[in-house]
Amino acid sequence: MKKIFVLVFAMLLIVNLPFNIPFFYNTVHKTSEAVYSFYVLDDVKSEPYFTLINNGGLGTVIRCNVKNSIKVKRKLNSIVGESISFFANRKKAISFISIYKAKLVKTEQIQDNIYIMYAYTNKFPYCILLDNKKINLQIVYSNGVVTLGTPVILGDY
Repeated sequence: MKKIFVLVFAMLLIVNLPFNIPFFYNTVHKTSEAVYSFYVLDDVKSEPYFTLINNGGLGTVIRCNVKNSIKVKRKLNSIVGESISFFANRKKAISFISIYKAKLVKTEQIQDNIYIMYAYTNKFPYCILLDNKKINLQIVYSNGVVTLGTPVILGDY
């Protein structure tokens, strides 16, 4: 009986563990100034270790530092997207296409300082369509800040 209990417990842990860890958690060093955002559809009770932002009637943005992101994600339901922002250069932003083994779908440049990439990778479970092509990774470089989002960045960058 103990063996069955241990086996069931291990299977539940394995099945649920990846979804409790934020998708971009291992992207940057945990002591960095990175800001993690979750996008949810429902109301969230305020806690001292994250900030709530009304997303113009389109749900709520929950912001926290990367160190608190696991604790925050475990408290949330109906997550529709995640993103992380941190200081880095444009070359680092571009490197995430290969880091996530993604297929680049589209790029945009807004003025001289905002570079946007849309890509698809099998590393993330959800996707949306952009110009009838699947995407689930958006990478933005803007004035020394890199923002990664899945399936897209639903807040600011």
